[in-house]
Amino acid sequence: MSFFTNYFRDYIINSTKIKNRDLISNIEWQVNYKALLDSLGKDTLLKNEVIRELVLLENIIDWSNMKLFTLDSLQKLLTQFYNNTKFDEHKLIIKNINKNLFSKYLIDLSKYPLITEKNDTVFLKQFTTKYILLYFFTSWCKPCIKELTTINEIYPQIRDSIEIIAISADRIPLNYYYFTKDYNFPNLEMYYFNQNYELLEQLKIVVFPQSILIDKNGNIINATMPDIKNGLIEYLFNIAKKS
Repeated sequence: MSFFTNYFRDYIINSTKIKNRDLISNIEWQVNYKALLDSLGKDTLLKNEVIRELVLLENIIDWSNMKLFTLDSLQKLLTQFYNNTKFDEHKLIIKNINKNLFSKYLIDLSKYPLITEKNDTVFLKQFTTKYILLYFFTSWCKPCIKELTTINEIYPQIRDSIEIIAISADRIPLNYYYFTKDYNFPNLEMYYFNQNYELLEQLKIVVFPQSILIDKNGNIINATMPDIKNGLIEYLFNIAKKS
């Protein structure tokens, strides 16, 4: 299988016979396994249904590691895949993918304490909205301030579906304190990460601003959320509309 894996790695997104628009439409905007499989069949090497499904499974693993699509969409795709495939061997592969791949995209919501502006301690498990956006910023980050201003303005329109948690990752707590005094975002709750670098390391927070979408159970839906220039607000409204 090593030859198969190497040959068909990234095959789907690089095929000249498969339209990128069909991939995005059938995976990201409205998960549709059957329509996706039909579009893959336009490539002559994927005419055979067994090969087509195996190539799709191989590429789903690649897409997950490369974060080309949201994890939520890929998991829904795999569910449809499992329910529609005629091949028992492929169902076993899907089970293994779900077990070994997606289980690592989970954070323990009871593990990491955050500090509120009133110096109270809260945990992520206390937030029960279907989706939670973890927005990491620092007091010295000017783009963060601009984005927080915009997010603060639109938040009332989506807060029933998405909880936005603005988390300061300032190394010095006093900088966070002064930031909350200097800037006013009345629609947002501001939190301090409590110098918990394990949280930053687990979520791979290395630049600011950086945001991650999770669900209320701690499953990471999208670890590479766009910034505002690249469609963050539109993405949030789309998620809110779906929920």
